[in-house]
Amino acid sequence: MERIDLKVQLRKETGKGAARRYRQKGLIPAILYGAKIEPTPLMITEGEFKRALKGKTGENLLVNLIFEGEGVPDTQVAMVRDFQIDVVKRNVIHIDFQQIDLGKKITVAVPIELIGKPEGVKLGGILQQVERELEIRCMPLNIPDTIKVDVSQLMIGESLHVKDIRAPEGVEVISPGEQTVVTVLAPTKAEEVAVVEEKGEEKEEKEEKPKKSET
Repeated sequence: MERIDLKVQLRKETGKGAARRYRQKGLIPAILYGAKIEPTPLMITEGEFKRALKGKTGENLLVNLIFEGEGVPDTQVAMVRDFQIDVVKRNVIHIDFQQIDLGKKITVAVPIELIGKPEGVKLGGILQQVERELEIRCMPLNIPDTIKVDVSQLMIGESLHVKDIRAPEGVEVISPGEQTVVTVLAPTKAEEVAVVEEKGEEKEEKEEKPKKSET
């Protein structure tokens, strides 16, 4: 997983009033926390964070926090653990960074990416994805963007469970093995009736179609 450089500044003022003033200036209040440091209030420009998120979801994003100003800490490797979005303006209003030790394994949730179209769906079944993320444990630089799951061979009534998934090398799946990830359901009665009626109408049309006269 790549790391992205982010320029940040120490935040001297805290509290709701100060946070509101920072946002009015185009700055996003943030916090850096970790096992070896005291919680550190930060701020980052909206443009800087948008640049880092470009083309990414923001999940498990590894960053190098580069502090600007005098008497600031050394560059810190961190992960974006959470960020809050204003429900009206849809802009980021707060970010949580977690300090990361690149030499130690970390537990994170990674999105599941389904690959292929199940054979059961081709026969009229309905694909139902039960789980959309897997909890995994690995070294920070080995965190995959997604866990790919091939569902192309699934027939109607069949399911894939966590234990069936082959994780990338160096990645350990923590989620319970018996947990269902995806299943192909049989079509509902209404859908079955609709298919039968449609086929019946097609048959009637063929029977009613006049034959060519022989000469």
